[in-house]
Amino acid sequence: MDPTGGDPHLRALGAVRSCAGLPGRGVGAVTHQPWMPDPGRTGLYRLFDASGVLIYIGIATKPEERIKVHRWEKPKPWRHDIASHTVEWFDTRIEAEAAEKSSIRAELPLHNRRHHPAYDDAPWSSRTQAA
Repeated sequence: MDPTGGDPHLRALGAVRSCAGLPGRGVGAVTHQPWMPDPGRTGLYRLFDASGVLIYIGIATKPEERIKVHRWEKPKPWRHDIASHTVEWFDTRIEAEAAEKSSIRAELPLHNRRHHPAYDDAPWSSRTQAA
């Protein structure tokens, strides 16, 4: 069974992540899929600027490493604005994803696009329904 459901975008993303040696390799790094085992304990992190303004919300099994990626490796114009962060832990990735979605919609971080009410989730929802 093809875990990507035949989606060429997921297959390509998984290949790129695997070749690049990125953490959370493969298509599973995009989001939890029904065919994947849950990776377990997952942190929901919030990034703040020096004034305490919420700039980004995300989830990761290793949030400290993921925050370093945001701060130093991703070409985002806001990456140098990161001054502090918090982490809230969940027992499963599914719980963390639900909390991430509701937190983004309620707290409206400046730089999230996925799940933000001002943006359309359609580009992501079609990829996460594969399987």
